Amino acid sequence: LSERFGLDLKPDNIAVTAGGTFAVYGSIEAVTGLGDEVIVIEPAWPLYAHQVRWLGRRPKIIKTRFEDNWDPVNMIQEKVSRLTKLIILNYPNNPTGRVLDERSIRAIIEIAEDYGAWILSDEVYMDFCYRDGFESILKLGTERTIMVNSFSKTWGMTGFRVGYVVSDPETAARVARAQNTAITCIPEFVQRAALAALNDEESARRNVELIGMRLRILYEELSRSRLIEVRPPEGAMYIFPRINVEGFDSWRFAWKLLEEKGVAIAPGACFGQSYNNHLRISAVLDEKPLREACRRIREAVEEYC
Repeated sequence: LSERFGLDLKPDNIAVTAGGTFAVYGSIEAVTGLGDEVIVIEPAWPLYAHQVRWLGRRPKIIKTRFEDNWDPVNMIQEKVSRLTKLIILNYPNNPTGRVLDERSIRAIIEIAEDYGAWILSDEVYMDFCYRDGFESILKLGTERTIMVNSFSKTWGMTGFRVGYVVSDPETAARVARAQNTAITCIPEFVQRAALAALNDEESARRNVELIGMRLRILYEELSRSRLIEVRPPEGAMYIFPRINVEGFDSWRFAWKLLEEKGVAIAPGACFGQSYNNHLRISAVLDEKPLREACRRIREAVEEYC
């Protein structure tokens, strides 16, 4: 990280965690208190709001929109208050694939500084960036920030459960103490696997290129349907199309698609109740089965009408 971003990070700036999930959980616990307000930008990974509530904090939901290209900046400015103690960012984004440029990130940083809030930047997809302009929160050199990352995506090590937090030494130590209390530590053999992964840059590069190719296939195939509205993918490993069918129910559709077509996707409503007319589709299949899955999705959408 120091080499990549031109920093002088020390071991005290890092807390190694049981996956990115605990990195987020421990960070929320470290910098907020009971009753504090935490901004969550939807559509969002469901565990952000769940963890906020579980810890006795109050989520303030920002509902970004497809027609605004999922831009959150103005909405954050409208919703932030003196009660806001943390803003959670996730770019490249799950589920939309949106990548915020440096100008937008700096605007959010200025808002946080004005209100004395922390920023938690979940950057587990930072290597899966297929457009120019993204900058890690680490490179922008501001205080009261936490960067969260994981080995699950870049190296495909989901089941190993290895993540980490990067922040000032005091905050990293608080995250580590939260983890020590809950699970003691990450098993040594898992940490050694993560160390081996860090020396395998070629596998990471191939994985990122492969996901990018699959995202382009998803965009190409889904764009064939007049009922499926999709934006060109910018990052992450998902596409989040809007389904232009009156009365569309993403939960009902997802079950029907799985049972009748043998294709698994995530209902848009998983990522916020305002997104029931969306689907999250992952770029995780090889080209031939991926194209066939898209054909079945298009067919199922037509049949839903």
